[in-house]
Amino acid sequence: MNLSNQLFISCDWGTSNFRLRLVDQSTMEVVTEIKLPNGIGMMNAEWKEKHAAAGESKEAFFLKFLSGNIDTWNKWIPSGQSIPIVISGMASSTIGIRSLEYAPIPFPVSGKTAITQWIPSSGVLKHPVLLISGVKTDDDVMRGEETQLIGLLEIIQIDNSRRHLFILPGTHSKHIEVDGGNITDFKTYMTGELFALISRQSILSNSVKAEKLSEEHNEQHKAFRKGICFSVHNNLLHTLFTVRTNQLFNQFTVEENYYYLSGLVIGAELAAIEKKNEQLVIAGEGSLVELYKIALEELGFQDRLLTVPGDKMDQALIAGQRKLLQTHASH
Repeated sequence: MNLSNQLFISCDWGTSNFRLRLVDQSTMEVVTEIKLPNGIGMMNAEWKEKHAAAGESKEAFFLKFLSGNIDTWNKWIPSGQSIPIVISGMASSTIGIRSLEYAPIPFPVSGKTAITQWIPSSGVLKHPVLLISGVKTDDDVMRGEETQLIGLLEIIQIDNSRRHLFILPGTHSKHIEVDGGNITDFKTYMTGELFALISRQSILSNSVKAEKLSEEHNEQHKAFRKGICFSVHNNLLHTLFTVRTNQLFNQFTVEENYYYLSGLVIGAELAAIEKKNEQLVIAGEGSLVELYKIALEELGFQDRLLTVPGDKMDQALIAGQRKLLQTHASH
């Protein structure tokens, strides 16, 4: 592989996971990467339990962890070479490396008003770090998704004259409104977390069983669509109990009931979408995107729906980090 001299290190450091990539800026090609379960939550707990009392600062603890992983890349990074690290996600939160304020909306998707901070190279970590904060409204926050969105708008073609609602499914789904080149509003929905709690830990866990969605299992699709339709017209606290009665009355198998439950919670989330003349863009992990696509089509949004393939989201994160590195380059 022929590398340019413009390498940077992309770090996506969430609450539960850590992902480090060596990236060629000119081609956006990932040279090598590391994936670990050492999320910010685990790392912060380890620092408090084992290192804080000994006087080691939290920042030094995190930077040492970064350094140790990057040092394994001596095949690509010669000794003494210093290249920038761009970190988005929870590393700029109160449990991360440094706590940075959130940038307010409206937030330009150029990233020019993003709140960032450079941590200079040191004896602990020889590479300078660009730490990226998140965005806030009066009652909501996000860290990391805005970086993905900045990158997504770099790599997909959309009509900039239209207002867009970007739907990013996940543990905490985000609905992000973009209008006139700015993030103008966003909302967080705890859809994925609620589904996980109900399907695994509640009384309803005995009424459902996870099974991969497939085209061959048409009854799964029917159950999911029924959950969507029932959810948008009824209160979620009531509809959830119908998962139990579905089993009691032999309405669905436990596998079908799993997708009915998924339809209920996703339907409750999507019922909040207002009937505006905006384009809807779903972007995220493959199987979830497919479910959201089915749900939005069931709700009549197919004429203004754009689906972004799951593999684009990794590219989007890297593109967003590169954009912010270029925009906030001085250090």
